[in-house]
Amino acid sequence: MNKLIILMIFSTFFSFTFAGSNRIVMEKKIVSEDYASIVESLDKKTEKTWVDYYYLSVSNYYLGHNNLAYLQGIKSLLLNPFSKNNVSNLHLYNNNLSSSDITSLRDLVFLKSFLLLAIIIFSILIIIFFKKKRLSLSLSFFQIILILFLFMYPSTAKYLNLSEIAIVSESNDKLIKLTPNKDSLAAKNLSAKEILFIGRSIDDWIYVENKNGDPGWVNKSYLSF
Repeated sequence: MNKLIILMIFSTFFSFTFAGSNRIVMEKKIVSEDYASIVESLDKKTEKTWVDYYYLSVSNYYLGHNNLAYLQGIKSLLLNPFSKNNVSNLHLYNNNLSSSDITSLRDLVFLKSFLLLAIIIFSILIIIFFKKKRLSLSLSFFQIILILFLFMYPSTAKYLNLSEIAIVSESNDKLIKLTPNKDSLAAKNLSAKEILFIGRSIDDWIYVENKNGDPGWVNKSYLSF
């Protein structure tokens, strides 16, 4: 048992040490304006942290990829809603973004965290009071309500699934079509500068929606994830 505790302490220490040293490396590259190197190294990572998305957003912004920087800034904020740098940078990446938009995104993350924590607490209580049937049944009932509420989020909760959000790589609204055809009319109510939720695909075309549910199609060569 003691060996396990010591191992956990050492693993935690090395994890924080590695994370800290990695941030120092990234900060040095930012100062030296080596943005391409940052993007190249972080893009290779399959599992990215909020810090990775943060440095990717800053680097892509200075490389002129504003839309991609905005998407990565959103992902970073969703993974760490406490980051003040992310909030100020998002306004820089997207002039149309309001403070209320950012507040609603942060509230979604806080709400999900609260619900997950509450569900875990109820699970523990159910185990503790398992022999008390009435109490355990009542706790189970409230836990089910919380779980249902977790899955009955508003449409904006789609933001929380990072693998399902994307943005058009170029600031051209005409790239979002009504149908999966290059000769199709441009989709109304959809902007190339807003976060899009991806759906099914047909050949090289991917179905997308904005937070209001307005539909469109984008050729995957113009989508950034």
